[in-house]
Formats: sequence, C-alpha cells, structure tokens
Amino acid sequence: LSVLDPIPPVGHYQDAGLRFYVSRRQLELHSIEIRDRSLAMSGSGTLSLPAKNLNVTLVVGEPTDKSSPLTAIPEFIQGALQELVEIRIVGDPARPRVEARPLRGLDEAVRILTESRKG
Repeated sequence: LSVLDPIPPVGHYQDAGLRFYVSRRQLELHSIEIRDRSLAMSGSGTLSLPAKNLNVTLVVGEPTDKSSPLTAIPEFIQGALQELVEIRIVGDPARPRVEARPLRGLDEAVRILTESRKG
C-alpha cells in the first residue's frame, strides 16, 4: 500500500474530530475529520456492536486553503481530484484491513464527503 506511505503515524495529526450516534447495536460515525499541515482526511462509517466490526471510508487529500478566491474553485477541484484517495478500513478494530484506491470522479468524492456530513 504505497499510497499510505505519506500518511503520518497516529499522534502526529494537528486536528481531529468526529460525531457519533448509537443506533441499536451499531455506532454510527459521522463527520470524521483528521488534519495536519500536509494531509486532510474526511469520511464516515460504522462500528457494529458487540461484534466490533469496523467499516469506515475516508477521502484523503491535501488540506484546502479556505482563503482561496472563488474563481480558483474549478481549477482546485480538477487538481484535487487527481490527488484524492479513498481509504476503506474494515474488519476488527484490533486488526483492521486497510484498502486504498484513487478516486475516479467528482460524483464519488461528493458522495463520500456528503455521507460524512449527515447526522
């Protein structure tokens, strides 16, 4: 998984947060946000209880500069899509399976990011 090589180890991140809800036998994870100066991850997922089966999808890319002018958005989106990677984390949290693949289109990126905002 060479795509994960640039991801800093746990504890390195400058900012992280999420919202979660308990729904019957499942922990619903929403608005997962993990950031540092060179990397941003955003996503959502679930943790089934008591089986502790994890299913999380994160979009990984470069952090955005919120001061960018609106005229730069189309170029930014095109450039960002070339840099975005989808990370899926599934299985037992003690031994998760991590899969990475590049995002292939705007629809896919928007779907993942909007799912992370629900809740």
